[in-house]
Amino acid sequence: MGRTTFLVVVAAGLITARLAFVVQAEASGPDFFAVAGVPADTPVQLHAGPAMDADVVGELGEAEVVRNLGCEETPDNMRWCRVGTLADESVDGWVLSRYLSESAPPPAEGEGRVLSAGDKPGQPAVYQRASGEFEVNFQGGCGALFARDGSRITAGSSCSADQLQAAEDVISSLRQP
Repeated sequence: MGRTTFLVVVAAGLITARLAFVVQAEASGPDFFAVAGVPADTPVQLHAGPAMDADVVGELGEAEVVRNLGCEETPDNMRWCRVGTLADESVDGWVLSRYLSESAPPPAEGEGRVLSAGDKPGQPAVYQRASGEFEVNFQGGCGALFARDGSRITAGSSCSADQLQAAEDVISSLRQP
């Protein structure tokens, strides 16, 4: 093998490894972040795209919990995360990851009821909100939200296909007469 062929093979391997890392980084991670690392009363800007010069579409306050919609590293080696606000689900944007830390899901509003504590291995915790919606949470961070009719509203990026199927099965069994 000549030197040029060797370099091409090595470069292709490095590119493949880098792409695999990026795909994994975008497909995994916590379902929720909390704004952190900023002084009190200092909002963090929510950008329309993963760049400092992108339009500002909103602001986030210290400790505000947001939904993780995926992260990526930009060519200038800055890591940005797309997040959705919980107060208004139509608002989302990009934040530098250095202002985010992993967070638990926010508590459900109103009084609801625990349908399953999720205390057995692989069994999710199931909570029915006062609104009638169902929360299904697995150990390790996967969480999904279902409407009263059993349709899935949303699910976290850390949920596997098996967890999503198990969550749908649990909700389906709860809705049986």
